[in-house]
Amino acid sequence: MTQYVTNVSKSALYLGKDLQLTEHIFIHQPTVGDVFENDSEYLSIVYNLCATPSDLAYQLETYFHVDFVTADEYEVFVKYICPSFDNSKTKLIFGNDLDFSKMQLIHDSNTNELILKQHIIKQKEIVLQEDKHMRFKNKPIPTKLLTEEYDIVFDKFTYRRMTDYLRLLFNIEKNERKPKNKGARKLLIEESRQRMTGENSEGSDDQLLNMISYAVNMPGFKHDEKSVFDMKYYCFLDSVKRLNKITNSHILYQSGYSGFGIDLSKISDKNEINAMGDLK
Repeated sequence: MTQYVTNVSKSALYLGKDLQLTEHIFIHQPTVGDVFENDSEYLSIVYNLCATPSDLAYQLETYFHVDFVTADEYEVFVKYICPSFDNSKTKLIFGNDLDFSKMQLIHDSNTNELILKQHIIKQKEIVLQEDKHMRFKNKPIPTKLLTEEYDIVFDKFTYRRMTDYLRLLFNIEKNERKPKNKGARKLLIEESRQRMTGENSEGSDDQLLNMISYAVNMPGFKHDEKSVFDMKYYCFLDSVKRLNKITNSHILYQSGYSGFGIDLSKISDKNEINAMGDLK
């Protein structure tokens, strides 16, 4: 049985637990294999769900005539990002029910904010009370179809918890850059355009493959090229970062104690030489 947590935390992510955002909205933490099967599309969806106005500066200015500097992050999400995400794109993350493209954008008079709402009607089959003699009479077990009806509501608070979880899970740094002059504004818009077109893509398209190859060939890593795909994604990323930290701290110690390398006492951040220290 799936266990859900309601608070975003590193410990919950490390345990591989899914997050319950609201009564009807859940975020599934994928395995490495889930992401690897189509990593470029999967990660693109995640990055877009977490995109800020600064990330979308070019699109907002060019296509929607919205000032990305003053635009509200949540309003950008519900107005311009949501409509493009139907369930076929997000079901691995949110399951089968939630469909952003079918959500209605309405004004909640109680909270005076914009919310998204999707009405769900679905049927489920339940087993009626079974006659204990029925199983010996080769008769079909009686069932009944029940209609379930409810609303999925997505508000600003839900949005913040969703992005906090996804950014922590996928190691995404929130882009809150704001230009201080016209030149900086043009630069941010151009960077946004390059990201959209792929001109400014950083790193290799095979980044996840490279991380997997690195990890399974490192001494001490407990998974091979098959079992690694069953690892929860956060735990895998944590392992890769920890392997790097252990290696770097060993190199620093070896250099410091060799008599010809660095002076360990002059390292201001002692976390750099602590293999069990916090990961960045």
